[in-house]
Amino acid sequence: MNKQVKDAIVISVVVILIIVMVYFMSSIFITKEIGGSKETTTTTLKTYNNTIMAGKTFDQKEDKYMVIFFSSDDAEEDLEKAIDAYNKDEVKLYKVNLDEAINNYVKSKTDNKTPTDSSDLKVKDVALITIENKTVIEYETNTDKIIEKLK
Repeated sequence: MNKQVKDAIVISVVVILIIVMVYFMSSIFITKEIGGSKETTTTTLKTYNNTIMAGKTFDQKEDKYMVIFFSSDDAEEDLEKAIDAYNKDEVKLYKVNLDEAINNYVKSKTDNKTPTDSSDLKVKDVALITIENKTVIEYETNTDKIIEKLK
């Protein structure tokens, strides 16, 4: 075999070995993907049953239902317990987690208590909306009253 071809093969193999070694070293020592506990700086969102996107607030199949808008990172323990424990069959409860990026557009400095569709939704903090026949019939922002309503 030609000396130039041998040199090219040796150089290629060395370059590939260096790239593989750099990948493994960074995986072990920097990102800790291999052989270590990976530290994360992002928060883990709690998952709930019946979670919907804010854009689907007025699109549910039931004639009457409730939608609670809240931040799972900021929610009081009593509120989270009430949300988890809610299991009434007569009025279904849907949840919109305001921590999810897709729901950011509803966050506002004020509440719109009379939205007519999803694009009108504005929520300052926590809110429980009761919808009947695609119309908001009740809009509650007081956390204590929301907890009572969910019991």
